[in-house]
Amino acid sequence: KYTPKESDLEAIIARANKIPVFPGTQVLYLLDHEVTLVNNDGSAKRVITQVAQATGKQGRDLLIKNHLPRSGTVKLIHAYSRRPDGTRQEASSMRNSVIRFRGLEVGSLVVLQYVHYMRPQRFLPNHYAASWFFQGLNRQHAMGLWVLITPRERRLKVVKDAGIEERVSREGAY
Repeated sequence: KYTPKESDLEAIIARANKIPVFPGTQVLYLLDHEVTLVNNDGSAKRVITQVAQATGKQGRDLLIKNHLPRSGTVKLIHAYSRRPDGTRQEASSMRNSVIRFRGLEVGSLVVLQYVHYMRPQRFLPNHYAASWFFQGLNRQHAMGLWVLITPRERRLKVVKDAGIEERVSREGAY
């Protein structure tokens, strides 16, 4: 229930040109969203959703080639681009955990959504460790959200920078 649906993605795409772009931005992430369900053994199911727009030539070049996780299992849900004229095109290739998009231009959007089943990490048995970034070099994030779902009894150690809002809610066993 926490994962953006196709209708949510279309609404985000429709608002793309209404977001002011900061100077120096090459890629505007209209949505950078992850839902992570952590299991007791330290494994996790992650659903990653990104809607990114190339705001410059470097950004266009960066969005042509997207990397998926190499370990675990990945199931692709959406991988397509939208040109400024509205033309939709599916990803041109997916090989060796790399998705490529053809024919991107400045103003093009890339939509990527996938499920990643992570194995437990070897260095911390029965634990989960991860980092999530809400900003990056030459990247502007209009909306960044990480939903972390853990069993209720699991204690969390969270380190975050000022300005990052954290909300905790309890639902059932999570």
